[in-house]
Amino acid sequence: MKLTKKSSLLLLSFCSIVSIINVESKSKKSNLGAARENKVIASLPVDTIPRTVKDVDGNIYKTVVIGTQVWLQENLRTKTYRNGKPIANKLSNAQWKINKVGACAVYNNDSIKENAFGRLYNWYAIANAAGLCPAGWHVPKDAEWNKMVMYLDHYADTTELKRVQSEIAGGALKEVDIKHWATPNTGATGTANFLGFSGGNKGIDGKCNDVGSYGYWWTGTSTPTNEAYGRLLSYFNGNIDKFKAAKNIGFSVRCIKNK
Repeated sequence: MKLTKKSSLLLLSFCSIVSIINVESKSKKSNLGAARENKVIASLPVDTIPRTVKDVDGNIYKTVVIGTQVWLQENLRTKTYRNGKPIANKLSNAQWKINKVGACAVYNNDSIKENAFGRLYNWYAIANAAGLCPAGWHVPKDAEWNKMVMYLDHYADTTELKRVQSEIAGGALKEVDIKHWATPNTGATGTANFLGFSGGNKGIDGKCNDVGSYGYWWTGTSTPTNEAYGRLLSYFNGNIDKFKAAKNIGFSVRCIKNK
């Protein structure tokens, strides 16, 4: 087919427009990737933040600033509420299954696991008015986890019905290596310096599962169905997932500084 001069000009103009759109599209994707990769994690003056915090048992935890929030950089290990009352622990599997009060456990009663991953707490311990976190700190609410996820990934979806909140924020929260994660620990960048470990869980039946593969953390928020919300990191992707679970399951706990 022979093109007229007019149709040739129109075709050339159309091709130019498509080329510009493609370049702009690639540029936006490139800028988005760079923004996510080079994000500045701390936006609070670090010199005003305590570098360590001590719980009532004398355990010392490092802290990390993420956006305008200050988090413990380690999982909680306390066996005692803030008011000095002991937390039920060393329950048998049968006792754990029927227990409806605050309790904690060490993964398979292994002290090495405790040092590495902290203790696993049921949600009743979180809800106890005696206080689980050190003075001036608390177990973060669901909204506070959402705020951190949105800071790490502005394109995250933290709406109620979305399980996978972000495909990159989880990687930012994970520790970068396979010391505390199963191979391949996909997506781990560690840019948040949160040092999220795969502490596993203590199931409803009292049995421990998933250490090395998954890290689970409770939020301080209960659901209308008498469950509670949590967050999940995995060894095989960089996601952070939101879930809800029965309150007598044991998960890891991180604390966040009071405003």
